Amino acid sequence: MGRIHTVNYLSPQQHATVDSCIRKHRFCNLDGILSELRESGIELARSSLHRYLRDMRSKDSLHTGTTDNTIVTIVERASGTTKTVSTGATAAAVVAMIEGSNPDI
Repeated sequence: MGRIHTVNYLSPQQHATVDSCIRKHRFCNLDGILSELRESGIELARSSLHRYLRDMRSKDSLHTGTTDNTIVTIVERASGTTKTVSTGATAAAVVAMIEGSNPDI
């Protein structure tokens, strides 16, 4: 068993601030997270935050199942640019939204 994260020694409010900041930065930009936390009065070592972030990401991934079952590819005729979007909506619902009709789902 690993050692207890420094974040766990913070007050519940500070702990929640750290969690929300990490999620806001989408588990990236460690320096940005540290900077934002310092502005909030929370001092953490970079290595401590990295270990906590790594463990938090793995725990969060266990609880977040993807609901994006439909992939929509949009091609702009004039320029040839494409955009791919994933969504939890069904294909019929996407078509209905584009055509402006009510989906029969």
